[in-house]
Amino acid sequence: MRDKDKTKALLLEAASRIVKEKGFEALNASAIGREAGRAPTAVNQAFGSLRALMQAYVEGKDHWRLLFEGVIEGLDVDGLDAVVLKDLFVRLMQDNLKVFWEDLEMQVLIARQMTVKDKLMRAVSDKRELEARRLLALTDKYFAGTDVSFKSVLAVVLYGCYGLVLHAQNNGSTVSGIDINNDRELEVLNKTIAQILGWAWEAASGSGVRGSGEVDGFVVAGSGDEVLNPDAVVPAPEVESQFPLYWDMWSRINYSLRGAGVSPELVNLAGIPFRKFKVNSDVKWCDYHYLIVYSEALVRLVEEGFGEEAVDVDELLRLYLVGLGFNSVRFAAYYVEYMEGLIAELDAADRARVLREQWELIARAELVTELRYNRYRPAVDASLLEWIDEKLALLAEGTGAE
Repeated sequence: MRDKDKTKALLLEAASRIVKEKGFEALNASAIGREAGRAPTAVNQAFGSLRALMQAYVEGKDHWRLLFEGVIEGLDVDGLDAVVLKDLFVRLMQDNLKVFWEDLEMQVLIARQMTVKDKLMRAVSDKRELEARRLLALTDKYFAGTDVSFKSVLAVVLYGCYGLVLHAQNNGSTVSGIDINNDRELEVLNKTIAQILGWAWEAASGSGVRGSGEVDGFVVAGSGDEVLNPDAVVPAPEVESQFPLYWDMWSRINYSLRGAGVSPELVNLAGIPFRKFKVNSDVKWCDYHYLIVYSEALVRLVEEGFGEEAVDVDELLRLYLVGLGFNSVRFAAYYVEYMEGLIAELDAADRARVLREQWELIARAELVTELRYNRYRPAVDASLLEWIDEKLALLAEGTGAE
């Protein structure tokens, strides 16, 4: 391990001990340095700032990331049926209870997220919500058109467990006669989690969704299984509840892209799927689903950074949007205009060379998702490659260049 990495690990371990013993509010550069046996300046030297250390600490301790990886790893989540999906959520909630009960640091951090207005904690919470969103989207086809809100059920179970644990750990008293310091009652609580989620699924399946024809956004196939109609409109309360999250998410992505040096025009184009998701408009399920995947991918991109300073950030983002299936007419037109600009002042041979280079770049763009921004339009890579092929054909006819 390099000296800087070793110092980072020591400082994070020191932060962990301070949080356990004195709480999150006790974290400061002097205290962390002293606890780690280092000078107070060690925090800035290793992490750049106290906030960066705190972010690394909080994200490293976020048990939900590990829960998602542990439960979902190896699963084809898009191919899960109703029974397996329900059991997956039961396991997530039960594992969350176990980990939260045993981990004092997570109790401190979650309590802070629940009770203190803190930008760092908000960012971590939003990231966790984003990771959960793909899983929650898989339940839509089982609950849309019913009077059961599975998201509300999960919220009540999740924060009910948080409250019971914090209550039991901090003052040891009971809630509704339940004392989860007692192993037997903790086991009963685990069983109750499975019952509550099971009841939600049973209520949804018996609320009139199953049958023939179309019911509130469902097209029921001949097998009797519900298939969500992608062109159905998302219920207004869902859009209203999610709009602030996505608007805030785009604001942060926008700021990061501009800070990395991406051209304003390209940043503006990248925001189109977010601006399409708005209150008082008919948002289709296919657009909502695409936004979930699209936003997750852009968050990963800005968090991981653009790598070496010399990289062409516009080119990286252009190709990333191609891999995201962003087949917006405006984006395709922008890409064509960009390529036209590349070859405008070149002779025929160099035009052909540059176009072939662009063809290779677009063809090799990493596929992030098979979804498309506009499901009725061709994939953007196919339309761009077709445009390049036509240009090369014209060049070949006029000059003999291949």
